[in-house]
Amino acid sequence: MNISSFQQCSNCGACYNICPKGAISIKEDGMFYTPKVDSNLCIDCSLCTRVCPVNQQFKKNEPIYACAGWHEEDSVVSNSSSGGVFYGLSQYVLLNGGVVFAAVYSDDCKTVKFASSDDIQIEKMLKSKYVESLVGLSFQKIKNELETGRTVLFCGTPCQVAGLHSYLGKEYNCLITCDFACGGLPSHKIYSEYISNLERKYCSKAYSVDFRPKTHGWRRYAIRIKFENGREYLRLGTEDPYLRSFLYGKYTVRDYCLECKFAENHASDITIADFWLYEKFLSFKQDEGISLILCNTTKGEKIVDSIRKQYTITELDVEKAAYNNHVQISEKKKNKHDEFLKFYVENGFDSAYKKYLYIPLKERLKSFIVRKFFRKRRKHS
Repeated sequence: MNISSFQQCSNCGACYNICPKGAISIKEDGMFYTPKVDSNLCIDCSLCTRVCPVNQQFKKNEPIYACAGWHEEDSVVSNSSSGGVFYGLSQYVLLNGGVVFAAVYSDDCKTVKFASSDDIQIEKMLKSKYVESLVGLSFQKIKNELETGRTVLFCGTPCQVAGLHSYLGKEYNCLITCDFACGGLPSHKIYSEYISNLERKYCSKAYSVDFRPKTHGWRRYAIRIKFENGREYLRLGTEDPYLRSFLYGKYTVRDYCLECKFAENHASDITIADFWLYEKFLSFKQDEGISLILCNTTKGEKIVDSIRKQYTITELDVEKAAYNNHVQISEKKKNKHDEFLKFYVENGFDSAYKKYLYIPLKERLKSFIVRKFFRKRRKHS
């Protein structure tokens, strides 16, 4: 029995990393990344099925401490998705001689893969990347570092963190895991096509993708793509085809993401998120970004305590603050998701978007007013 016998997959990477014969590869030409087993190499050891957190039980952690805040350096906050917590955690690890593993864009910006701070600058690991990623052999590299006693920070989706713990099979005091409120993983194929289409439109290669620019404030989703010829694409999430189809329809996410069990069950030491509920808990506004920090273990709580001097922090009631990002998907919505992807395969992304996510005039006018307001504000700042 091997991993191909399972119908559900979150692309956590555990099976790929644990196979002793390298019989598992990641199929990249489909709509989503999926594991593929080479029957000529497989020895039927079943390690891949036993390590799968989607189809097996895994250890879940409940939040024991909650707080909200942001980094005291404005540049850190502006270069982060929300309040800059990941940056602080990374600096803590690096200053103690450790290493950080997180997702980064490929050189051509068309895929997202995991890398270590030994090879990539931390700055490239900042901000959300709304596309499914490849962990590669990161789990094997992490285990090698842990066995030497080196501190490792791994930041990934909740399913990837669960996959890492399952792969390791035991606790390491020098391992720190951080996940985030995940809204699902959009198709790498649709994302790559989206970037390629924009490159043709702007007659240049993309060299920078930012899914969370704060040009319209932290609370408004937007996307900014920069091209080698100096041109720039900047749109609000409500009017950009890729973001809109992901955020407001969940049409482009993996099938498993629609019924994900990790959104409400975290295996990490720390969970971070945008603190969208800040108005219920805080007596002030902050339009550059506020992070919600949930400590799920005593280890996580100690690490957050060690960096709190760098942040403006407000402690929160755990039960009230520990909301999850999981959206209940109705059968009707699931059917629409399947229809969208089928229509996309037959007619392309632009046609699928126009058919299923037409923007009403009222919403287009609202986006126009928001863009005009912030453009005017930037000119006078």
